Amino acid sequence: MAGGRVRRRRPGAILLLLLTQVLLAGIYADLTPLFEGPDAEGHLAYIAQQQADGLARAPLNTATAARSHELIQQPPLYYRLAALLAGDAQARPLADRYQRNLYYPGLSQRVAVPWRAGAPDVEWPARVVVWLSMLGAVLAAAATYGMARLLWPAEGTLALAAAAVGLVLGLALGSAALTKYSGLLVLSPLGLMLLGPLWRRPLAMIGPLAAAAVAWLASAGPWYLANLRQSGQLIPTTMMHRLLPDLAREAPIAWTAAIRESMWLQHSYWGVFGHGFLAEPWYYGFIGLICMLAGIGGVVAAVRALRTWPRRVAAAAPSDRPWIWLSAWLLVSYAALLLWIRSTQFANQGRLLFGAAPAIALLLVTGWRSLAPRRRRSVDRSVVVVMAALAVGQLATLMAAFRPAPALAVTHPARSVQAVFAPGMRLLGMDIETPTVEGGEPLSLRLYWTTARPIEVDAMTFVHLVDEAGHKLAAADQVPLSGRHPTRAWRPGEVFAERWRLPVAAVAEDTVAQLVVGAYAGENPANRLAVRDADGRPLGDELRLGPVLIRPRDAVDPPCPLGVPTGGAVRWHAGMDLVGVALKHEASPVPLDIALCWRSDTEPQRDLSLFVQLLDAGDHILAQWDGQPLNGLRPVSTWQRGTRLQDEVRLTPAPAADPATWQRIILGWYDPRSGVREPLRNGQDHAVLIERDLSRLSPVPPTAP
Repeated sequence: MAGGRVRRRRPGAILLLLLTQVLLAGIYADLTPLFEGPDAEGHLAYIAQQQADGLARAPLNTATAARSHELIQQPPLYYRLAALLAGDAQARPLADRYQRNLYYPGLSQRVAVPWRAGAPDVEWPARVVVWLSMLGAVLAAAATYGMARLLWPAEGTLALAAAAVGLVLGLALGSAALTKYSGLLVLSPLGLMLLGPLWRRPLAMIGPLAAAAVAWLASAGPWYLANLRQSGQLIPTTMMHRLLPDLAREAPIAWTAAIRESMWLQHSYWGVFGHGFLAEPWYYGFIGLICMLAGIGGVVAAVRALRTWPRRVAAAAPSDRPWIWLSAWLLVSYAALLLWIRSTQFANQGRLLFGAAPAIALLLVTGWRSLAPRRRRSVDRSVVVVMAALAVGQLATLMAAFRPAPALAVTHPARSVQAVFAPGMRLLGMDIETPTVEGGEPLSLRLYWTTARPIEVDAMTFVHLVDEAGHKLAAADQVPLSGRHPTRAWRPGEVFAERWRLPVAAVAEDTVAQLVVGAYAGENPANRLAVRDADGRPLGDELRLGPVLIRPRDAVDPPCPLGVPTGGAVRWHAGMDLVGVALKHEASPVPLDIALCWRSDTEPQRDLSLFVQLLDAGDHILAQWDGQPLNGLRPVSTWQRGTRLQDEVRLTPAPAADPATWQRIILGWYDPRSGVREPLRNGQDHAVLIERDLSRLSPVPPTAP
């Protein structure tokens, strides 16, 4: 204030800030599922009770506690407003729509089953109830702004003192006391702030204080008198602990233990989303840094103030040093919270300090200002920008925590599966990052799921790697999407992709394991769900998706120095290339032992069987070999781009056939389930490996053991 004049400012800046807060809060609310919180069921039941039974204080007894634990421990203001705004008789449908997640807590951090698309007459009241909870945050921001302008008039304030006394003050106190019991702590800063006027003009304060008392009694008095009649306490803590045994500790913990538990406040005050989804470590690190800077600034401000304190102590009132009563407000709130933590479980929640949010905000700003006293305007602008950026930065945290994988408009899994589990879970296909993995490394894959109907069963899915002896070399069981998308939340027709990353056990030699997928109800692995193929044929209680090759660390395939087939490499559509061939015994009149060199220029996604046939002039089979490469040790679906391996096959003569009359040798690949041959890139379904008049080939060179 200069020259005794109060410099007025237009309220455009604070209005813009409040609009930004509303916008961000709306985005946060949209990203967070409706009523995602551990107490949502109790809140909804409380709202329903307010609509059904009126506004009287419910009896403090076990029947009330069974209806909603919130009826025992929470004042009614929020619930009354929600009951009024939600529409006639709409609160009970809201409560009935709520579904708790079977796997919370433990296997999932999602408290509630996300709602499927519902009727509009139920959805809009739910949104009203959510938006109503934002009103308090907006009012707190506006009140903090008004308080700052009242305490520091030289910074361009309006005369807001009239709004802090009388009926307005009393109604504000009553509203705070009816919102949370911790709202009573607002009395501590207001009492300290009023010491100044009381000190100087006590008679002039009688009227405003009397009006405040009347307004407080009119708004909050009936509720607290009802508490007093039923429990003998204004805040019925004894009844809370008796009726809500999970809330109370058996005995109060030590103050030091309470302080240790309160350390969690540094996370939960600044950013824990839903119930247990934390922001990134950098976020808390940055918050810690700027709070430390504010603390240093606070010490600097205190030292400056103490220099003049001896000369002014006789005339000074607490309100002359705002940081004194702001600190007192915070300390009283923190001490009350510690007292609550000592006797109550799950009390180290940052929201219980929200009643001191104005004090925390103003102390932080004054601390930062003290470090740059001549650049206060720059500090103020920087604070607004930084805090807005931090708020925007947490949108990514919310999206990662609550949004399921986006519904896929087009789905092209590399391997088509088409299998249906009993409650309606349909597996469409799979992508596997690499079908060959070194032991000790993770196996990464992606499953594509959908459903044709609502699923009413809570199911877990599992992915295992099982060797021939039945040993699990990798295993993972989880609620879909790492607990974020329980089966009861699946929407018919929506397709989503689920990523898996399984640590694989180390092996001493190449091992082929089967990739097995299944599901079971609840949390009992023995209660497996039946699976059928797309035509309804039963497949048992698990689905085998194909082999995975597990290799020792740094394993490599031996070289493949065979001669190039006549006419060059032979290529199949699926990605197998025959790039070398040789007779193992060149002098033999019948070529029954053949060496083949294979290469893959892609990753074949299906298991195919190889056939090699010795034919006569009439294409009758004289001898043949049929099976997987390397006697099943290198299935085609385990090949990777660039795989190069040598295989040797021995043809078995057919009964009553004379192999000496052979004319040519052919080979090809086919689907072992359907028998359909895989085409070559030239359109043929087989390749001619050797014609009798072209049978002279170099012998296969020796290979290392």
